Amino acid sequence: MRVNPKKIQKFFQWLRDRGRSEGTAELYANDVTLCLGDSRGVTARLVTEGLAPKTKRHNLAALRAWAKFARDQKLVDVLDDIKLPPPERVTEKAPLSLEEWQDLLDTIPDLHLPEPDENALTMIAIRGFRVGDVCRLSRKAVTQGLQTGILNFRGKSNRQLAWTVAPFEDELRFFASNRGWEKVCDLIAPNGKDRYKSARQRLYRAILRLADLLGIPQSELSPHRLRRTYAVHFLDQVGGDLEKLRQHMGWANISTAAQYVDHSRREELDALAAEMAKRRRK
Repeated sequence: MRVNPKKIQKFFQWLRDRGRSEGTAELYANDVTLCLGDSRGVTARLVTEGLAPKTKRHNLAALRAWAKFARDQKLVDVLDDIKLPPPERVTEKAPLSLEEWQDLLDTIPDLHLPEPDENALTMIAIRGFRVGDVCRLSRKAVTQGLQTGILNFRGKSNRQLAWTVAPFEDELRFFASNRGWEKVCDLIAPNGKDRYKSARQRLYRAILRLADLLGIPQSELSPHRLRRTYAVHFLDQVGGDLEKLRQHMGWANISTAAQYVDHSRREELDALAAEMAKRRRK
């Protein structure tokens, strides 16, 4: 099935009008284009061997959004007669321990990345920022953050976020010392046709290389796992207060905080219990 580019662009704008971030809207539009253009059928990618479960889940979410868009726009509902499978759940990876986290930070210089890439990756690793949020970080926000000690910027879904500058002040000073850019992605991918997309791809590839240097499978390391690591260790610092974690991470409700840490906390508590058992035996 050939997909009309104008309809895909309308779909992109429809998603943006409903609060989806630019990055998510672009991914959904690309996924729908791939699914509808597959000669084997609309849902063929959902059962393709060798495709990562996370990719299949993204394709499925995109198709569901496309069906809603089609009905909303009174287009031909190509998915109405197709029974889409439920999303496949994927077990969250446990957070890195403090030692593993520090080892990861120490290994970043060994990648020998260009300075903008290294500083952006360091911010993601230290603070658990989303890759897209760092790429969208504006020069104005960086300058004001260095002046006030608080970094304010719009993150995913245009939510206003505020973080203490101290942990990554050196990285922000690097960005501030450069000229001629509006967003960090302009420094990371100055020659890219789509600088935001190119910068995201470069940082994701850097994380895969980082996994190789650390000697762990690439599938075991992701920006989300780094974010989970930060959230779990922050929760320890505030005595397990989920409301403080919610406010700190900028989440809309406390259930998000609970989902973020449940699996990880069980892993940590199991490890602690095992260690205590060894001490008792000794």
